[in-house]
Amino acid sequence: MGDTDCVPLPASALQYDDDGADYEDGENATAADGFGGGVGKGAARLSEIPVKDVVIVLFMLSLWGYSIFLIVRAWAKVHQIAGMEK
Repeated sequence: MGDTDCVPLPASALQYDDDGADYEDGENATAADGFGGGVGKGAARLSEIPVKDVVIVLFMLSLWGYSIFLIVRAWAKVHQIAGMEK
């Protein structure tokens, strides 16, 4: 096979739009189809967000807050030790 020969894609390689229209190799694709698919579709209602996602986000935020607390505590200890050495 040369560089110009086309190899047919299997049916599993087809991708689908939000409206169900299929396209191959990005043909007829829009910016909202791939990465960042929610762009331009409006804001999500809080009732549409699964509880599991809310719990995960709250857990991640609490870990972030706890890490900041640990950093501040360690920073205070370092400065306390440095103050005693003088």
